[in-house]
Amino acid sequence: MKFLASNRMKQVPNEEVMALFPAEQARVAELMAQGVLENLYVAADFSKAWLVLQSESLEKARQVVESLPLHKFSHSEVTPLFEQR
Repeated sequence: MKFLASNRMKQVPNEEVMALFPAEQARVAELMAQGVLENLYVAADFSKAWLVLQSESLEKARQVVESLPLHKFSHSEVTPLFEQR
């Protein structure tokens, strides 16, 4: 099942947030290698990001989003996607 995670930063990135970018990139690469994260889109100003996830359930998709290092600095909403076949 596919899900769209919409993430919006709660604040303008400061030094603490910027320091987490390498860890965030590493986690994204790991999730992509596992086939869990299919696509990632980031707003040009880095204020928002959209992730297309493949997961067994909404709860597991939320757990994936919560595993991202920047999660505590963002507001996230995970939505199941309709897949037309």
